[in-house]
Amino acid sequence: MNNRYSKILSKENPIITGIVHHYWYNNADENNQYYFIEWIELFFHEDEKIIFKRNEDSGLIEIVDDNILELSKQIAENFKGKISIKSIDCSETEWWKGIVNVPGISFIEDPVIEEIDYPECLLIKAPQAAMLICPAEEEGINLERFNEE
Repeated sequence: MNNRYSKILSKENPIITGIVHHYWYNNADENNQYYFIEWIELFFHEDEKIIFKRNEDSGLIEIVDDNILELSKQIAENFKGKISIKSIDCSETEWWKGIVNVPGISFIEDPVIEEIDYPECLLIKAPQAAMLICPAEEEGINLERFNEE
C-alpha cells in the first residue's frame, strides 16, 4: 500500500457525503485567464474529510491537511486578487451522481480500467459510477468519470 493513500485505502465502508472542488483562478491577464482544480475535498458520513492535491515537486496526487480557507486568503492577499481560489460544492452535480451518499464505495490505487493502466491515480468506485483522480499534465488535478454497466 502506498503511504500517500493509506488514510483513504484503510477506510471501512466509507460513504462520501460531500465533494468540494477548489479551483485556482489566474486572472492576471484578462485575455489569458485560466483555472485548474487545486484541491478536491471529500467529506464522509463520520464527519471526516480528506483533501487531495497534486504535489508541485513530485507531480503526484497526495492527501494533505491544508487549511484551504486560510490559504485562499493568503493567495488573494499575496497576488492582490490577480490569483484567487474559488470553491464549488459539487456534491449534487451530475458529475458526482452515483458516488455521493452511496454505500459500497471502494478506493483503488493505480487502477486498470478497460485494459488501460492509470499509474499514479486513484479510482473512487461505486456500484453505478466511478471517478478517476489523476495528476494533470501541467498543474492541478484531472477527473475522469466512468459509468459502470
